[in-house]
Amino acid sequence: MIQALAFIDSPEQLLLILAIALLFFGPTKLPQLGSSLGKAIRAYKDGVNSEDEPAPTAAAAVATVPAQCPKCGAAVADGSASFCTRCGMAFSAATA
Repeated sequence: MIQALAFIDSPEQLLLILAIALLFFGPTKLPQLGSSLGKAIRAYKDGVNSEDEPAPTAAAAVATVPAQCPKCGAAVADGSASFCTRCGMAFSAATA
């Protein structure tokens, strides 16, 4: 059993704790409290499990620059250019 709940020896003790929680939080807030606690535990487990996956690198986030400007047709010499040197059109992921 979980170490934090090791002091609970019988179901009667658990019922007493739940009754005190019901009196303290009320019948409307107790289900919301349990739901939010379950979501928090699930998010924590997902975060721990996703730590094994590598984080995306900055190079993968860079948009590809087209070989020619879609507006004027000028050749793009620099692969990291953001604008066309001839017409000034901004390159984005949508133009690639």
